[in-house]
Amino acid sequence: MKGYPKTLQTKEDLLHLIALAQTPDSGITKAEIENSLARIDYGANLHVPIKSADGKSCTLPYCPEAAVGQIVTASGAKIASVNHTKDEKGEPDETTVELSKAPGDVAELLIPAPVTAAARMGLSTADLEAIKGVVNAL
Repeated sequence: MKGYPKTLQTKEDLLHLIALAQTPDSGITKAEIENSLARIDYGANLHVPIKSADGKSCTLPYCPEAAVGQIVTASGAKIASVNHTKDEKGEPDETTVELSKAPGDVAELLIPAPVTAAARMGLSTADLEAIKGVVNAL
């Protein structure tokens, strides 16, 4: 995206980028905007690595954001229970979650982020969906 910031900080930045892409000879491609939107979508979740898994139980690094009822895999596994452990110094150490079904071959759980990338940019879910519709029409 020659002549444009490498990171989009605000809703206005994203809208300006789309407006530029709609002008002839802007040099901004649909794929570049789709990559930006993919990064925004990626920021909707904390990507927490699974340290170990045994059936429906997964041990994670300490993750205070994990909560019962969250959908954490693409296959729709939900968190049924959460247990945080502490190390010998009493510091938070690990989080063990029991899922509604085995996580399968995933290496990480997608814990919903307390504040999403879209929210930090000032984008609502409806704004983001509308922008994706405009980008698809490019």
